[in-house]
Amino acid sequence: MSEKQILSNEQFKEVYNALGVKNTLNSDFLYQAYVNAMEGAKTIAEANLFGRMVPINPVSLILYLVNEHGYFLDSHPDAIQEEIIVDEKYMQTIISIALDKYYTNEHLSYKSKTILSRFSPSISTLNTYLNFMLGILAKFPRNKPNETLVVDIMSKGFSMARAISDLLVSGFETEAFSTWRTLHEAECILLILTKHGKPVIDKYLTHMNYAMAFRGIAFDKAKT
Repeated sequence: MSEKQILSNEQFKEVYNALGVKNTLNSDFLYQAYVNAMEGAKTIAEANLFGRMVPINPVSLILYLVNEHGYFLDSHPDAIQEEIIVDEKYMQTIISIALDKYYTNEHLSYKSKTILSRFSPSISTLNTYLNFMLGILAKFPRNKPNETLVVDIMSKGFSMARAISDLLVSGFETEAFSTWRTLHEAECILLILTKHGKPVIDKYLTHMNYAMAFRGIAFDKAKT
């Protein structure tokens, strides 16, 4: 891992901005944490601790660092960012946690045996279609059942299909099948709603209100 592989401050900021990170986080601190983390990764590589070359994805590492720092601030509302970022011990803690999670989750994570990968033509083609449809549906208003019920169900269905694909390539066929049954239920509901229109949609919305009241999510249970 050469020095050239470490993103410059300008490159880091481009990635940082593209990730949509909260502007309340100190980007200068996070860049220095990233540089130090890359140096730590270089030391790990030179020591050959894994017995093989383990590449570093800078974007993934930055995401771990950003989220660890953001999580600390969110979980310690009384902490003053300007004070903790000058604490070398805090920076080392963030770096250690981020590297540990990066190596464990990105390179040492448990993987079930599977006959497919996300690069298999059948899976990659399916995911291309699903991502396209999810992108289209994201442009429509959602989460207002009285107005967007059909779009909401379609979005949920395509999201579940994507989850099934991810489960399959991870070797969790049984879990994928369980999710598929739920997807099939959503498909049947959508077919009935679109076939019979407003009368059935109104009944379905009433049923949703009953369900929410029963669970204590909304409405008065006794009145509903």
